[in-house]
Amino acid sequence: VSDIPVASSLTRGMIIRDLIRENAWDYFEEVCEQPGFPSLMGQFITELKESRVSPEIFRERMNALKAFEPAYGAKYEALAGFYEQYEERLKKQGFRDIQDALPVWRKRQKKIKGPLKKFRSIWIDGFFDFSNLQIEYLRELSSVTDEITVTLTVEEGREDVFEAVTRTRQSLENLGFQVR
Repeated sequence: VSDIPVASSLTRGMIIRDLIRENAWDYFEEVCEQPGFPSLMGQFITELKESRVSPEIFRERMNALKAFEPAYGAKYEALAGFYEQYEERLKKQGFRDIQDALPVWRKRQKKIKGPLKKFRSIWIDGFFDFSNLQIEYLRELSSVTDEITVTLTVEEGREDVFEAVTRTRQSLENLGFQVR
């Protein structure tokens, strides 16, 4: 979705640094001034989005954990608050993260009348472990592609060594892919 203003890594970094500076999360007090902390928080957000965990879902999970492990309540609250505030700030500034493109595209596709353009074939080689977001992209591509080939390497009889590949294979089979 090319017309969405995607936040650059610099913009993301500035938002993260501003949030850290503006908020007094007690849990982060001892590490917030460390040089790698903003980068770590950026990776945290990217991981949540790649796993397709929204701020609302993350908040629910953190609230459940606070009830289960009250000793870590400040940590769970700080993480949930950070993610929520990051999303609010990003949207307020008119940006989205690149991981937000799929939901925007899906919303737009619902408004389009008529058939979507189709690809004849897509080949994906060299990957063995897809994030939840990448699996969702494959789901969408499957709906507009006649044939998708994904190569996975696994040694028969040694599937235990290739756990990530086996998990990916199962995810692809759940999407309707056939093993050959």
